[in-house]
Amino acid sequence: MADFEAAWTDREKDLLLQIDNEIARYWGYAERTRRIARTMSVISLFCSVLAPVTVISSASNLSALSISQPVMAALSVLLTVLLAFVEGLRRIFGFDQRWAGAITALASVKNQKGRYLEWTSNLLATRLAVETAAHGETSEYFKNVLSQAKPKEGDKS
Repeated sequence: MADFEAAWTDREKDLLLQIDNEIARYWGYAERTRRIARTMSVISLFCSVLAPVTVISSASNLSALSISQPVMAALSVLLTVLLAFVEGLRRIFGFDQRWAGAITALASVKNQKGRYLEWTSNLLATRLAVETAAHGETSEYFKNVLSQAKPKEGDKS
């Protein structure tokens, strides 16, 4: 029985190590996709605000920064292309959805690990209770058997 328990313990350690590795992998993936999603959102916001301003400034010579119209026109084209590129990448790769998916998977794996550990602790407590009851019943049985096997003081058999 000890070999079986040792094999079980080794398998359980491997399982818990694998679960911990999955948790670390999902955490790293979630952090990476969160950073990418936030960075792309900020760039998109920045370009969305500045592109119309540069277009109007280049068309009507309203530049408060004393930038020439050709430079402002080039800047407006650059910001518009950058905005289109970033938005295209956001939609194609869906980093915000991938981030949410990774967080959901991470929570699920952590939950399952907790349920497994709770189950094993309940299993061990149940096993201990069963063994204690069985030991108590066995002890009581042999105590009764031995008490009946003892010759009584008045008995001369």
